[in-house]
This record gives sequence, structure tokens and C-alpha cells, in this order.
Amino acid sequence: MTLRKILKLSFALASVMLASGLCEAALPSLPEIDGWECGELRSTDFNAVSGNQGIWLERDYRSPSRVPIKAVLMAGKGPGELGALQPGIDASTALYGDGGTFRTLVTEGFPSILENRPILGLSLSVNLGGATATFESSAFALAEDDFIEAASVIIRSIKENSLTDRGDG
Repeated sequence: MTLRKILKLSFALASVMLASGLCEAALPSLPEIDGWECGELRSTDFNAVSGNQGIWLERDYRSPSRVPIKAVLMAGKGPGELGALQPGIDASTALYGDGGTFRTLVTEGFPSILENRPILGLSLSVNLGGATATFESSAFALAEDDFIEAASVIIRSIKENSLTDRGDG
């Protein structure tokens, strides 16, 4: 086989691998966590005519202290990232009459927004840099700090597993 044919074949193979996503970095996941109750991982691909645009993952967790959390992770070109969050926002939705509050903060090194709606519960949306994670809990007696700590455990696990999946960690 000539060098020219080898180069053409290599180029064709590389094109197929790029088109199929085999060369892309591993997408983050919602891993199981030791000592936690972890529900089934549900996965939905964001498919379009232009190809796969990312993934939507969902898993229900319950921490050892019984904090229930529904986690959603969206990654890829389709969902994009959570928009830029201005630090230091602390406001209420009193205008709407629901008594909710929201504030921006940094969670495990990532910009995030915490919402507390008395009727619905707590939610935390986190820009993971290339992916967005949301955490929700409708446990009404749950303190914000306990909720953030439980979500932080999941975020740390996502970071650790994403690095391991790519062979970096």
C-alpha cells in the first residue's frame, strides 16, 4: 500500500471518528455515590437532523442523612451552558406573591444560583463549564446549607468521575 493510500485511509478513518464523537472528551455523568441511595440513571440524547447535540441525564439520590435530591445534568452543544451569573445577587420573588428567594453563589468552585420557593422547595443550578447541573429537593424542613452540602457531594463526584473517564485522573 502506498503512502498516499495510507494517508487517505487515515484521513477517512479520522473523519468517521470525529463525526461519530469517538474523539470527543467524555461527557460528565451522574455517578453512584457510596453510602447514598441512588436511583436508576435515566438518559435522553439530544438528537437533531444535524446529529447528536448532547445528553440529558437524571438520577434521584438520597443522602445518608435522608436528604432527597433529584439531579439533572445537561451537556453538549444542544443545551449549552447556564448563562453568566452575576455574583452577589440576593433577591426575592415577592412581586409574584410566592415568597421565594434566589441568590447567586459559588458551589464547589462553580457559579450557581440557589432558589428557595416555599411551595416547591429548593433548587440549585450550577454551571459546570460545558455542562449544567440542577439539583432539586421538595423536603420542606430542609435547611439551605444541608441542601447545598448534599448537592456539593454530587458535584464533587461528577468532577472526580469526569476526570477518571477521560483518563486525566
